[in-house]
Amino acid sequence: MSKGTKTFYVDGGCVGGNPGISVYWSVARKDKPNDEPNFIHKRVVWEKYKTNNEAEWLALIACFTHIQSMGYEGKIVILSDSRLVVNQWHGVNKANKKFAHFIEEARSIVADILRRPNTRVIVRWVPRKRIKAVLGH
Repeated sequence: MSKGTKTFYVDGGCVGGNPGISVYWSVARKDKPNDEPNFIHKRVVWEKYKTNNEAEWLALIACFTHIQSMGYEGKIVILSDSRLVVNQWHGVNKANKKFAHFIEEARSIVADILRRPNTRVIVRWVPRKRIKAVLGH
């Protein structure tokens, strides 16, 4: 698999307020500024999850799962506009019980990804406008 930098954009949100009646999330890969985004994952889930923060975690996990399944190596950058999720990922914010299972699942997937030679995963916060420009929402 190609070892160049791969850049992913993730976002999640609620339908009908926060908490809402459902959540949605999107993941796209866009490695260069002039590239068109390649949408990898778009999903709406009814009933089980209700909040924006849950949707943001589901987007990040969907991205990690895609990276794992594709066998990507090298530098992998994931950009999110959720300060809470990025800070929970980095241990800056402690996650309560509601989010602990998301972090556990995400860390398990990333541990597998990091077994690949010369591979690193970077999760970084970016302003909302940057996510919106790529994902369209």
